[in-house]
Amino acid sequence: MTLLGRTDNQMARDVRDRTGFHLFRLPTTLPTLEVNIYFAEHPVPTLIDVPPDSPPVLEKLKAGLNSVGYSLPDIKTIIVTHSHLDHCGSARTIADVSGADVWAAEGVATWLTDYDKESLDEEHFIVLTLERSGVPRELIDQSRERFRIMRQFTRSVTETRPLVAGDTLKLSSCSLVVEHVPGHTPWCIMFHDARKKIAFTGDFLLGGISPNPLIQRPWTVPGGYRSLKAYASSLVRVEGLNLKVGYPGHGELIANPTERARALLGQIRARRETILEILSRRRDQTVYDIVKRLFPQLPEGQVFLAVSEVWAHLEQLLDEGVLDEERGFPARFSSL
Repeated sequence: MTLLGRTDNQMARDVRDRTGFHLFRLPTTLPTLEVNIYFAEHPVPTLIDVPPDSPPVLEKLKAGLNSVGYSLPDIKTIIVTHSHLDHCGSARTIADVSGADVWAAEGVATWLTDYDKESLDEEHFIVLTLERSGVPRELIDQSRERFRIMRQFTRSVTETRPLVAGDTLKLSSCSLVVEHVPGHTPWCIMFHDARKKIAFTGDFLLGGISPNPLIQRPWTVPGGYRSLKAYASSLVRVEGLNLKVGYPGHGELIANPTERARALLGQIRARRETILEILSRRRDQTVYDIVKRLFPQLPEGQVFLAVSEVWAHLEQLLDEGVLDEERGFPARFSSL
């Protein structure tokens, strides 16, 4: 476990005081990114999300558990919020050591059961999408390399309990209701306690980061699924929960989830207008041309996140009839 700074310690205390959970902030396969793992002692030792399957990272998880009087073999339940490796990668390794059950939403279970197959299929889809978007070959090759790395830090595991919206989980001092919040992925879930007005939000709602509505393989999602539309709808529903505090999958606690959801909805509207303005400048641009104008300081390794966001907006504009070939249709773009 990383040394917690003053702010981190404050968050850990807040989590413990409000919910009875312990917070372990662990490294991931990305140098600047940490993941928040939440541990409940009762009714059985339970983890909400688990880190990548990396021996150094698991040593830090063991140290965190030891600091509160537990060990890895004590874990009885692993709950996965979504199928990204920094939230599910070590589920198999932990389950092998402890015999823990693995709980996840239906679409996540498909990934967990055969992560290599799903990852290879996803890689093929993403490469095709990047090619159609006009992304340079060297950046596409970087994306391929990221998938190769991902497969090194994830092992397939069998889900033992499917989670569906409305399920109630009694964990520590909380009565947590499962909420389906698609958008970042089609299968994202979070857990909220209506009495305490708190939620464990996974990657659906983050404080200092804008979660990306990731475009998906059409053959894996419900017919008509649109990541941006789904994400905006999920944000509107969370506005109505009147939450006081959110505990996200990354970063600091969210002091006002309602305001955060509203801010993200405002950001979506503003980005839509910016994309329309970019489209009005010239006709002969690709999706990647729009990405470069929208994100001029795009960090290395985030090209697919940026392409996903632009593509999702373009799909939305196409569905609304705002975008067509006579009004700035980008080269090589068509709805998936």
